[in-house]
Amino acid sequence: MTCRWRINCLLIVVVGVAWLGAVRSLASTGQKSVSKTAVKNVTPGRQITTSNDSKQPASHDSVPPPRSSSDIAPVRVVAPVSIQSTKDLYDKTLVVSTVMLVVVGFLQIFYLWRTVRDTRDNAIAAKESAIAAGRSVEALIKSERAWLVVEINPVCREFGRTWCRPAPGGGWASLGADEITAGHHLRHLMKLTNLGRTPAHILRFQIGYSHLAESVRELPEEAQGDLVEARLFDHALAAGDSIEIQEPIIDIFNNQGSTAEQIVAIRELRETLVVHGWVEYQHVFSVDHVERVGFCYSYSPSSRRLNAVARPRSSDRKV
Repeated sequence: MTCRWRINCLLIVVVGVAWLGAVRSLASTGQKSVSKTAVKNVTPGRQITTSNDSKQPASHDSVPPPRSSSDIAPVRVVAPVSIQSTKDLYDKTLVVSTVMLVVVGFLQIFYLWRTVRDTRDNAIAAKESAIAAGRSVEALIKSERAWLVVEINPVCREFGRTWCRPAPGGGWASLGADEITAGHHLRHLMKLTNLGRTPAHILRFQIGYSHLAESVRELPEEAQGDLVEARLFDHALAAGDSIEIQEPIIDIFNNQGSTAEQIVAIRELRETLVVHGWVEYQHVFSVDHVERVGFCYSYSPSSRRLNAVARPRSSDRKV
């Protein structure tokens, strides 16, 4: 601001000097001071004479006769006019002032250009700082927020050739033949784990069953499934904790979405059973957004269990 103030003051002074010089130059135009000179009579010996008979034609062959002093009229000789003018000084002042004005104008343009450049650089730096600050905040949120992981785990386990289920008092209890025939050994439960550093508020989940033909290798992105089970699940899950959802039980064959023909096709590898869905939750940093984490599992007849496939990426949506 100090440099700009000095340039503006200098510009005002130069403009004032140029204006004053122009006004005085215009005022002095056409005015000349003439000094008073004394008028003196020329002596007879130095007088310039004029003849009253100037109209008489001159003769080249004869010399005019001398004239008497009474015929000579006295002539007043005036000294040369002395002109005292300051116009040249004013013109020079005007030229110098104009040059200085042009120089100051270029300096002002240069200063304005530097100001614009510095302002642009400062704006770019501020934008970059804001972006860096936003990235830092985002990184902090990601490091502190809740991250929910969905797993589909079998209820029963096979020890050797014996299928066992969890015993009520702890440990394992073997399954009977009727239970195996009913397909209880193929039941699965959904397990949710919070891997973040802050609590997660679970809102709802959805489970779908899809049957893919032998030639289909990927589940369509927007596929809902032949049977869809959607449930509300209002639960707060602390950081590092897990919860196993007991209802609904994910049953490979005993579900309303699989027919007898489809079950046979799955066992003969002519179709593939896919269990997929999503879980929606919020973390402490989400105000008007809901996080959605997906899961996708396919049934393997050889291992007789569900195996995780490419898990859909988590997404968020506005409430």
